[in-house]
Amino acid sequence: MVQVGVPVLLDWSRHFFMLGYYTFLSTYASPVVRPFLNALPSKTRFKWKRHLESWKYGAGLDYKL
Repeated sequence: MVQVGVPVLLDWSRHFFMLGYYTFLSTYASPVVRPFLNALPSKTRFKWKRHLESWKYGAGLDYKL
């Protein structure tokens, strides 16, 4: 199992980038989208709520200290 090298660093970089991306979405996009959810049909609202949850959990923001 390779633990050091360019491929491992690139894989880690991808995960680190996605962590930042989800943190950005959860922090800035979620508050903008959330007020509009009640105006959506129930199936679409359900899908958007799952997106908001995935942003929050993907960012590691699902806990309080």
